[in-house]
Amino acid sequence: LNIINANRYIIRRNLGHINNDQESALLQSTQSAEQLLALINNVLDITKIEAGMMRLFIEDNINIQKQLQDIALSAKLALTDKPIELQVNISSNLPYIVGDRRRIQQMICNLVSNATKFTQEGRVEISVRSQKKHLIILVKDTGPGISEYDLQRIFKPFEQTQIGLASSSSTGLGLPITKSLVEAHGGEMIVQSQLGVGSTFGFRIPTRSPILLHRMEKDMRKEAG
Repeated sequence: LNIINANRYIIRRNLGHINNDQESALLQSTQSAEQLLALINNVLDITKIEAGMMRLFIEDNINIQKQLQDIALSAKLALTDKPIELQVNISSNLPYIVGDRRRIQQMICNLVSNATKFTQEGRVEISVRSQKKHLIILVKDTGPGISEYDLQRIFKPFEQTQIGLASSSSTGLGLPITKSLVEAHGGEMIVQSQLGVGSTFGFRIPTRSPILLHRMEKDMRKEAG
């Protein structure tokens, strides 16, 4: 994680000017590190979920704007060598939310990673907005799409489409983990796909989930003793 953050810092020119070759090398290094980190985290997380040991670190008043900027940068890195347009539409007035900051970022990253991994040309669009006390995050792509048969399977651990099986960087864990985390936040998945046209994956979570607020208050009482 430190390597990823350091690379991003340099790519943004925070330490001074870098040339195109240096930027390209840093982009490749960051992408490889992110893929390895995601693989390790996914294996650990699915083990916790199946054992009923997944816990959320709940915070109040989370501002996810910074996280969204990092995710958009990661998407840019993943699409460097592809003829794909990246569109990022993030509402400027997103509310502060209650939830697990790291897990929310993981949920979004999993969806963005799938879109950039399987889309070979066209467009990937990340959109984030609030609506009626909910946060709605959508990732739309012009990738291969998913058949109705495969849509019934992709949320099961280690289940993959034929395209997923052909990808050396796919484990079939990202979507099941994302679904579990979304539901733990009191939300629901959003899925639309058409074979040969593209897919939209996303989720809708409450900005202030009563379940999470109650759990946070309970944890605070325990700490107070």
